[in-house]
Amino acid sequence: MAQGIGFAVPATTAQWVLTEILTQGRVRRAYLGISGRDRPLDKRLVRALGLPSMRAVEVLALDSEGPASQSDLQPDDLIIAVNDIPADGIDALYRIVSRAPLGTPLTLHVVRRTQSLRIELTPREPS
Repeated sequence: MAQGIGFAVPATTAQWVLTEILTQGRVRRAYLGISGRDRPLDKRLVRALGLPSMRAVEVLALDSEGPASQSDLQPDDLIIAVNDIPADGIDALYRIVSRAPLGTPLTLHVVRRTQSLRIELTPREPS
């Protein structure tokens, strides 16, 4: 009855999960409290601001209970990087933030219209 379907977990993910379970007793993931989507960037904007990637994460909405709502982050902001690690898509942003130590501030490199900003935000566990 098997259909030859296999599910694999990357070794780095398995190692991180095992470390979390052994040190914390459970897997704890950081959370920003945003809804976002992948967004291609205009080539002129990338050149003008010297951005590291042609893609970003567009902030669609903020969770009123989440850490992002207490920061300067706004809908329509484009998240370019977190702690100088490029966030060229929602998957990359999730991977960076979920592995960040809880309670440690993160610096988001954000583009708002044509302005480059740095926004500090402290992620926490979802409630």
